[in-house]
Amino acid sequence: MNSRKNDFSYLTGQAYAAFGESHAQVKERFKDFPMCLMDYIDNGGHEEHIEISFDEKNASVTYCFDTGRMLLYSVIYFCELSDVGLFLCFLEGFADSYDYLKKRWIIDTHFYMTVQEKEPGTYFYCYKL
Repeated sequence: MNSRKNDFSYLTGQAYAAFGESHAQVKERFKDFPMCLMDYIDNGGHEEHIEISFDEKNASVTYCFDTGRMLLYSVIYFCELSDVGLFLCFLEGFADSYDYLKKRWIIDTHFYMTVQEKEPGTYFYCYKL
């Protein structure tokens, strides 16, 4: 773990805990955390995002909603590059399996996680199966 004692199982749990919840429920769940509310509009599509900062974990989780304001997916982002490698090592032991054909980790047989490199860093996308 990094110098801030990052608890990766806590972050992973937070990323998946809100599946099945609405935009309003996620806002209420994290009302005591620093929060950024965003609207993402691209090529006629529209998503609402809630980004929660877990300052003590040195990371954030962004919850992305559909037009019906239900959670589509969540994204874990680490503030320090060193945590990305540590998180990848964590996933090797935490995930139930890795699907090599679909390039994703299966977690608790109900969820999966993928990783994408984009500017400005590495993002871990969490989805419900």
